Amino acid sequence: MIIYFSACGNSKQAAMMLAEKLGDARVINVARALKDKEFEYKLEDGESLGFVFPVYFWGVPSIVLDFIKDLKVENVKDKYVYCAMTCGSSTGLAGKMLKKELAKKEIALDAEYGITMPDTYVVMFPVDKKEVAIERLDNAEKQIDKVANAIKGQSVGKTNEYKGGLKQFITYITYPLYNGVYRKTKRFSVSKACVGCGICAKVCPIDAIEMKDGSPSWVKEKCVHCLACIHKCPENAIINGASAKNGQYVNPRVKSDIY
Repeated sequence: MIIYFSACGNSKQAAMMLAEKLGDARVINVARALKDKEFEYKLEDGESLGFVFPVYFWGVPSIVLDFIKDLKVENVKDKYVYCAMTCGSSTGLAGKMLKKELAKKEIALDAEYGITMPDTYVVMFPVDKKEVAIERLDNAEKQIDKVANAIKGQSVGKTNEYKGGLKQFITYITYPLYNGVYRKTKRFSVSKACVGCGICAKVCPIDAIEMKDGSPSWVKEKCVHCLACIHKCPENAIINGASAKNGQYVNPRVKSDIY
């Protein structure tokens, strides 16, 4: 069983490819499970448990941690448990963070894996040029093959090649900014290019956006900061930081989720 969260499709591609290569029939979308309040699962004999998600500020997205708080997995003892994290360059201590949260649910994380994908954090950085993104996606598929083989062999130990240098320093400094500053929805604004299509509200994984008088309105103080609303807006009308000039990205190799 693979439990995944994805905003722009990178982690969804990783999850779907791993499911195919591992022969796992069940793939659970965290955002959909949260909305449907589906938190209880049972592993079959011989089944592994995987968590696939993007790295945010070298840590775990808030929505994944919120899901784990209510997660109950039956028959997980002695099963192989792993996480595969997609990132632009490195994962920092995201795997260690997940391991700590899973331990509270008596789930032991055996291994963590990193998979580098095209950059999506347009609040600060431009998206990769098309040819660069394609090359990175090609390389990511090779990495996913490698991860799948490691999972089949139930590898443990130093399994993550992409933790990065100064990983503790980076996570300890940046992750508090994620929760304390960047998740605040007041940082979003809407330009005159908005046509009131409502796609932003549909793709928000925690319903932080509602359409009011034909325009998006953020109704929660904090969101996941997944930026799905920015990347999937057909008019690039939603702005956060430098996003308006940094482009948009949706993984072209997987069907995008509408939660």
